[in-house]
Amino acid sequence: MVGPADTGTDNCQRTIRGPPRRRGCVVVSLETVLAAGQRAAQSRMKARATIKREGGPPVIVDGLEVPGWQQVASIPCWVDGGNTTRTVTVGQTEVQVATRVLKVPHDTTGLRDGDIVAVVGGACDGRFFRIVEATIADQKKQQEIPVSEVQKPEGWSA
Repeated sequence: MVGPADTGTDNCQRTIRGPPRRRGCVVVSLETVLAAGQRAAQSRMKARATIKREGGPPVIVDGLEVPGWQQVASIPCWVDGGNTTRTVTVGQTEVQVATRVLKVPHDTTGLRDGDIVAVVGGACDGRFFRIVEATIADQKKQQEIPVSEVQKPEGWSA
């Protein structure tokens, strides 16, 4: 039988019954959980994204001057197959196109719709993607940016 002498509190200020014993108390906050998730997400990013925007100095391709590209970022990433589609109108026909998701570190900023991403490494090595919507959210483990696959742009250099 447990009596008053056998009642106490642990280091989390909870009432415990029975003989005194040590109990741990883990304090968890949104910040610590989020930081752990961000580290875990970034550890999965084995590829690299070189992100460029049209607007650099013009370059000559096959005797023609084409717009150049200015580098915006070079960051770790991975490309997810995504489970979404978007509707594209071709002529007068609407077509559903798969949207992939570029996953980049949570603190990535400065990206814009239409920026081009070249992926180096991973399963998408050598592929190019156009950012569909560069909407950034906070309190995320990683930024998830919808992209669609495109051909290597003219005037693109490594």
